[in-house]
Amino acid sequence: MEGKPPRGMKLTIISIAKIPKNDLAREYIRRFESSWAFEELFIKPSQNKVLDEQRLLKTIDKKNAFFVALDEKGNNFTSIAFADFLKAHEETPIIFGIGGADGWDEQVKTRANCLLSLSQMTLPHALARLFLCEQLYRAYTLLKNLPYHRA
Repeated sequence: MEGKPPRGMKLTIISIAKIPKNDLAREYIRRFESSWAFEELFIKPSQNKVLDEQRLLKTIDKKNAFFVALDEKGNNFTSIAFADFLKAHEETPIIFGIGGADGWDEQVKTRANCLLSLSQMTLPHALARLFLCEQLYRAYTLLKNLPYHRA
C-alpha cells in the first residue's frame, strides 16, 4: 500500500435480502461513508431466484461498475491485500453482491469481475454483510493510515 490513499471510492453493496432490523454493520458503514461514496441496496427475495438475480444484474449494468460477487469459492484476501485491491480499483465504482440463501446462479458468477470469499464456510447473510462492512472499514483505515488494523 504505497502512494496516496484513494480520493474517494464509490462503493455499493447490493444484497438479496430483507432490510435488516438490528444492524451492527451500520456502525462500520458510518465510519467510512463520509469519505467514500457509499450506497446500499436491498432486493427483497422472492420465490423466483432467477428474477431476483436479473434485477441485481440490471442494477450493476446501469452503474457500469466493477462487480464483486461474494462466493465461498471465490478469491481469499488478507485485510492488507483487500485494501490494495480496493486501491487498484479506485477509479471505477465497485459493487459488492451478497446473494440469497441458495447462492449465485452461473449467470451471476459469469458476470462478476471477481468472486470474493469471506470464508470457506457458508455464512448467513447478516454475518457476511457485517464481515464485509468491517473489512471495508479496515481497508479504509489502512489506506488512510488510521490506527485500527493491528496485525
